[in-house]
Amino acid sequence: MFLMKYILVIDNDLYNRAGIHSYLISKFSNVEILHDITLENIKKSSLIIFSFPLINNLPSFIFLRRYYLTKIICIVTNPSSINIKILPTGMNDIILIPKNITLQKFYNIVRNSLNDRDRMINNNDGVCNFCTQSYFSPQQYNILFRMFNGQTVNDIARELMLSKSTVYSHKYSFMNKFKLKTTYELYLFWMLLNKCISEKCSSALSGAECSSGWILHLASAAVFTTASGES
Repeated sequence: MFLMKYILVIDNDLYNRAGIHSYLISKFSNVEILHDITLENIKKSSLIIFSFPLINNLPSFIFLRRYYLTKIICIVTNPSSINIKILPTGMNDIILIPKNITLQKFYNIVRNSLNDRDRMINNNDGVCNFCTQSYFSPQQYNILFRMFNGQTVNDIARELMLSKSTVYSHKYSFMNKFKLKTTYELYLFWMLLNKCISEKCSSALSGAECSSGWILHLASAAVFTTASGES
């Protein structure tokens, strides 16, 4: 009996989404196709397939995939036009495929991606590589937490005894690291991070030595504070 695997297909085009769904179901007997972009679906997916217009969601996926070892396939019009170097940190192994790819090649890529994901789990790699990266410093966390809880830059600077320029510097340093272009992208990244932790996603790390464990501790405390009604 084969273990059921989940593939999350994200495409705004109904026909593309339906076509991918039907094809995968016909070729893989142990696969269930998901379409809703929820934390639970991302957590349990072995593979995420999405179209290039949704590439702005990459920063959000980076955080989750490194904990859950999810493989990512991105469907684009012309893969050669995409410079991998401009993609956010941690996406160097993303698989870019053209929209006009043959069905046989598409099948082979999906099959290999699912098998590679199993290998990653068996070898316990991927997660530790991510954990050795410094997501943000304690000071950056303190600033971002206050910023997205409604405090102004002046308030943050005064409370943390920093200059306003230092507050901005920490913010943009974090944005540059993950190639987040706008404050809104930073906000989406931050909210998904907090949501992940608030739903106890950190339990996925229970078997790994994680040098960024203090982040989970701080963020858990932040979620508790927010839930208690404090700002």
